Amino acid sequence: MLFAGSNDELESVTAVLGQKVKLTCYSPAVAVKWTRNDNDLLYSGIFHQPYALRFALEVHRGQQNLILYNSSLSDAGKYVCSGVDDGAIIKQLNLTIVEGIHEHILFHHFYRAACNADAVAMRILSVCPSVCHTHAL
Repeated sequence: MLFAGSNDELESVTAVLGQKVKLTCYSPAVAVKWTRNDNDLLYSGIFHQPYALRFALEVHRGQQNLILYNSSLSDAGKYVCSGVDDGAIIKQLNLTIVEGIHEHILFHHFYRAACNADAVAMRILSVCPSVCHTHAL
């Protein structure tokens, strides 16, 4: 998942098909409007249909997170967060949904964790080789 950029920059966000996506907008404004491909998603805290079924809004200390559950290929596009009062664009994001890399990401994280565990084990062996070798499995 995934954030920051000025209002005139289009930030790229890539998500995996079927996963939860979190789009973040920092705004001092209490109410924001989210659009996708120039269509209203959320206005003053109310989602337009049919978006209410798979979208949610998390608001915490000026952070307005648009949450998308179970992403689909049709969710890709340009998302814009703007203030309700003045209409000023706060953040623009281009969401791309990709298929088939989820397993690769899981393997990469597993491999990294295994390598880190090996590195820790090697450090232990170098510090106390006689004790570790006598207690080896």
